[in-house]
Amino acid sequence: MKRTDDRLLPLVLLGAQTAVWPGTDLIRGSVPAGSALLVTVLVTGTVTAALCLRRSKPVTALVLTVAACALGAGSLPTGATAVLGTAGVALALFTVADERDAFTTVLCVTALGSWQALYGLTPHGFSDRDGLDVVLTVALYATASAAGILVRRDRLARRAAEQVLKRAEHERHRLPAIERQRWGQVGHVVLTADGTRGGPPDPAAHARHRLSPGCRNGRHGHSVGTGSAPTSRSPGPGVTLRPPERAVTTS
Repeated sequence: MKRTDDRLLPLVLLGAQTAVWPGTDLIRGSVPAGSALLVTVLVTGTVTAALCLRRSKPVTALVLTVAACALGAGSLPTGATAVLGTAGVALALFTVADERDAFTTVLCVTALGSWQALYGLTPHGFSDRDGLDVVLTVALYATASAAGILVRRDRLARRAAEQVLKRAEHERHRLPAIERQRWGQVGHVVLTADGTRGGPPDPAAHARHRLSPGCRNGRHGHSVGTGSAPTSRSPGPGVTLRPPERAVTTS
């Protein structure tokens, strides 16, 4: 199946993240520190590279994306990983659900949620005392996983339908070839039988044999296959048979 370039979405997310931060601070006239910009470059570069390779290594891309965003969110200002920590992680999780089985997807979601709950880390850097960030994170992960699983099932169903269609097309082309080969063998048998009788092939007998029901069912007629002669008919009840007259010779 033809797919779009895997680099498009990561580059779009990178542009959106740059517009959120440090773009907003630069618009307000506040220049971020050099160390913060360096960490931002490292985090965004790692996440973008991991998302570009998400098709070949989906689980590895998910781990790198979550780890880089979580480490960057702890040292960068709020919003520095807002886009990559939400949409980037969702994209990586969607790819895992799309490329791997459901068991791997559930295992990744469970491990990701447990890791964040145990260490109190969030990839997006937002925190809410009421726990709203936890609810939104769980909803985001569940939505991405469900969407990936549905896309994978739809792709597998289309692939199975294409295989069935190709198999039916192959059978449609194969059966006439087998039928032509069978008719060729039948014609060869008929011509061979005509040749064994010592005379030229009989086109009329050949045509009758072709049109006979036995030939249509794959069976050969006895009269053509064996070359038996027709039987003579008995005389009617009112006919008297006479012996042939002998010629009279004179001395």
